[in-house]
Amino acid sequence: MMPRPFGTLSNTCSNGFTSTRPQSQHHGDCDGDREPVSRSSGGLTETRVLVVDDDAQMRLLVASVFIRAGATVKTAECAADARKAIVQFEPHLLVSDIEMPGEDGCALMRRIQHPSLFPCQGRDLPSIALSGSANPETRVNALCAGFRAFMQKPFVAVELVRLAVELISTRGTAPGSSK
Repeated sequence: MMPRPFGTLSNTCSNGFTSTRPQSQHHGDCDGDREPVSRSSGGLTETRVLVVDDDAQMRLLVASVFIRAGATVKTAECAADARKAIVQFEPHLLVSDIEMPGEDGCALMRRIQHPSLFPCQGRDLPSIALSGSANPETRVNALCAGFRAFMQKPFVAVELVRLAVELISTRGTAPGSSK
């Protein structure tokens, strides 16, 4: 059993989804001499983030970054679970690994953008592709598949949160807005 990040409450459903949300007011996490990843610096309060990664430790790490920034997070282990979560959870942001067995992150993105499969949910969904690959072709493929941004692993937590805030705010329908 993997330990949960401090200050979170996790709920694993029978369908394999894990919903995690902040439990206490402790959200700080320093990254060297950079400013802390927190609700005040992250601006992700009222934001739903779907994290997709086949690696359980990476899923937990990415989820904890967003939880500390104030987001409500749901995780999925594979593309099939992610598609179900998009419909049920209606995330404001998708963060997905690219290299997964079976259907990879690029195939997931292309599929959720297909109007007949996902008429509304996936087409305008801000999204970040994560990959451990340093190959420039991986980045190009992810962006061509429809991801709005790409970040290489290992990543700096505060930079991932800043990128997420930027993507969500430029969408024009930030969580909590009257739009």
